[in-house]
Formats: sequence, structure tokens, C-alpha cells
Amino acid sequence: MPTPVLPTPQPWQTVAPHTAALGESPFWHPLEHMLYWLDIASCQVLRANIDMGTVQAWPLPCEPGCMAPAASGGLVLALRDGIYRARSWGGALTRLATLDYNPAHMRANDGKCDALG
Repeated sequence: MPTPVLPTPQPWQTVAPHTAALGESPFWHPLEHMLYWLDIASCQVLRANIDMGTVQAWPLPCEPGCMAPAASGGLVLALRDGIYRARSWGGALTRLATLDYNPAHMRANDGKCDALG
């Protein structure tokens, strides 16, 4: 029996034409079929439709540190000065909590939700 020929591994592939100044906190949104990530230095949430190769940018009032999809839709975001909820893409930000530090010197960074949300 001949030895099977395995496909050659491919290098990383760009999914959308966008360069972030400081990209972090990526996640795949299975219901929207979108790839989300933050550009901390540019104060933006980004999402890519990888089938179409398009990227949408949502400007924020200050640096984001991390985000997660909300079970009922929208996002939960940790910004420099607190935790916020946005019910839709580009929607109003509602503060859920303040963070116990001086936001002039610190910011939230690199958080994720656990299995319980």
C-alpha cells in the first residue's frame, strides 16, 4: 500500500486587509460569523467578515483592554475607566462597573470570560 501524501502546511494567511497599532483580545463570534478584536492604541473595536474580506471599525472613547460577546447579543468591554455593555455593534455604552484603580495610571488588559460567563 502506498504511503499517503499529506498536504503541505500553508503559512499564516491574512483574513482581512487591516493593520492594528496594538491588536488584542480576538474571538470568533459563531452566531455572526465574524472575527472580533481590539486595537488598544487606536481605541477601536474591529470585526472582520472573513468571507468578504471586509473590516468594520467602531471608535471608542478611550483604550479598550478586553471584550467578550454577551449571551443576549452585543458586547461587554473593559475600557480604561470601567466595564461597559453595548447592546449592539456601535451602540451606546452603559457602564456596569468602575475599576478599583487610578485610570490615569492603569487600564484593564487581556481578560476573558470563563465558562460561566
